[in-house]
Amino acid sequence: MIGHKILGKLPLTGMSRELAILGLSWLNDLLPEDSVENEDIAYLLANALETLNEKAKHPSSKLGRNDSNSYKKTLSSWLDDQAISLPATYCELMGFIINKTKDLLKNDHFNANESLTTLEVKSKGVFLGIAVSEEYAILPAILKQPEFYEKQTTYMKVTTGRKAVIRLDPLWFSIFAMGFLTAYAGYMGGSYYLITKSGMEDYLLSELNDVVRNGLIGLTTANIDSESRIDNEELYELKMASWLADKKILNEKTMMCLYPVRLHVL
Repeated sequence: MIGHKILGKLPLTGMSRELAILGLSWLNDLLPEDSVENEDIAYLLANALETLNEKAKHPSSKLGRNDSNSYKKTLSSWLDDQAISLPATYCELMGFIINKTKDLLKNDHFNANESLTTLEVKSKGVFLGIAVSEEYAILPAILKQPEFYEKQTTYMKVTTGRKAVIRLDPLWFSIFAMGFLTAYAGYMGGSYYLITKSGMEDYLLSELNDVVRNGLIGLTTANIDSESRIDNEELYELKMASWLADKKILNEKTMMCLYPVRLHVL
């Protein structure tokens, strides 16, 4: 199973791992196979984007200057388009990346099977996938910062050890983008709200994968629509519980599989 190859080698922990697993959940139909075809992965990316497109259009923060310059250079090389115009915000960027990766796969610009199974840890950071046009992208700043603090804030060891940098090829960038949009629960008060499922690996290769992922989409959409903010933890929980009960968004089976979940406020 290609899914076991990925999970056995995936060198991520914490929030970055949870987002990567959520992104991989959109490829669940192919993960039990020994290898995958570009066209099949492209089809699943298109399906994911169709579901996540509304979230990709949701208001979010503008791309930082470093990210904007970096992605313009990288995507120009990947897409062979020096006049490329990037989206203005991070949510839009996620949808953009998924869509462009789908096109790269359809045109056999790189090999999806090699991409999914090439996972390496080097002194310069974690490398997921293969260099396309000799370029990797870096994890967006809104996700890179939590990764930095998880990896490099040990007492008296702030800058030692491997660099807290995750470098991505187009497919792995899309996997993170799908994970981010699935977990995205709003941008309020200058903070991103992301809701992830702890232990999603246990569902990834099972028939409950879609139940859990779709339940998470329902939960995050409820957070967006209800505009629930965590100014006070108890009031936040009460508002979300009342909203879910009133709208009857999640059925009992989904709730039993879905909880507990983890809320990240970035």
